[in-house]
Amino acid sequence: MFKIGDKVKFLNEVGGGTITKIIGSDSVCVESEDGFEIPVSTADILSAENNTVSYTKESHRSAINYEKQDWSSRKKENEDSDIPSSSKKTESGFFFGFLPEDSKNPLSGRIEVYLVNNSNFYLLYQFSHFNGKDYVSQKYGEMHPNSRVLLETISRIEINELPDYCFQIVYFKDSEPSMNTPFTQVVKINPVKFYKSGSFTDTGLFKDKAMLFDLKRNTFSGAIEEISGKDVKKVLREKDPVSLKINNPATPEIMEVDLHMKELLDNMTGLSAKEMLEYQMKIFKEKIEEAASSKKIKKIIFIHGLGNGVLKQKIRHELTSKYKKYPFQDASFREYGYGATMVILKR
Repeated sequence: MFKIGDKVKFLNEVGGGTITKIIGSDSVCVESEDGFEIPVSTADILSAENNTVSYTKESHRSAINYEKQDWSSRKKENEDSDIPSSSKKTESGFFFGFLPEDSKNPLSGRIEVYLVNNSNFYLLYQFSHFNGKDYVSQKYGEMHPNSRVLLETISRIEINELPDYCFQIVYFKDSEPSMNTPFTQVVKINPVKFYKSGSFTDTGLFKDKAMLFDLKRNTFSGAIEEISGKDVKKVLREKDPVSLKINNPATPEIMEVDLHMKELLDNMTGLSAKEMLEYQMKIFKEKIEEAASSKKIKKIIFIHGLGNGVLKQKIRHELTSKYKKYPFQDASFREYGYGATMVILKR
């Protein structure tokens, strides 16, 4: 709930101000930075202190009544618009996009941030910022097939301090033979991309050029698994001789394995991202088998880092599918942050 004196920012306009009056349960008066007093809806402002969206009682009631509504008769939200028919040339999927006011000079104005549902699925989504400690919810809702929703807008000043963008997505149709697995995705963007004109292309999902990220494809499944183990071995044999470096156990009962490539190989010349991932997973499997056969080692910690999350997801997929008998969890935050997984081999 907002109160008089709170510093706020406008969601759909540049700037912000201070709340001077509470008009009702869903509207307030804000004195702008220019000294003008403006009545606004609480749905159109956010706290300047924690940068989180303030959801109104009306939106909360809407969420409560959500399950009672018929999907076939639901009206789209004002900001949830159809995507161009030309999008048929774009592969079906779920996309995260940046649309500048001027694609020829992206940093000359504000940039709109979108979630695009270019599929025949209905979508439930939750969009958050990760500030290094907490996931701060920014927006949530539902989307119809072949539609897009404006998540936020960013300015040139904000580009150099972008958060990690986090999504939780559930997708479904009116009738299906089986249920789809919900997924989460974290997108970490290098600000340098915004300074390169080639980053913005004709995607078919917008009228103008945009920067687009495929949320589903960026997960561990897909093209990354195309290269086989034999291919990796062949590639590694063709590279210059390298030496393998594995961290010594932190204690006699705990083995620590750093899977960063710079810690595994002295020479990575010529290795592609796919080959590196396959090599990291090869080491993962070798070390977990070695630790499991040891009489002393009770736990093994794999340091995978944050990055784009591909290695972490791949490791956890292996643990849940091939090493089910070994429970696992995030390793000590104090020692490793969010970049390590601890596997418990023996109690």
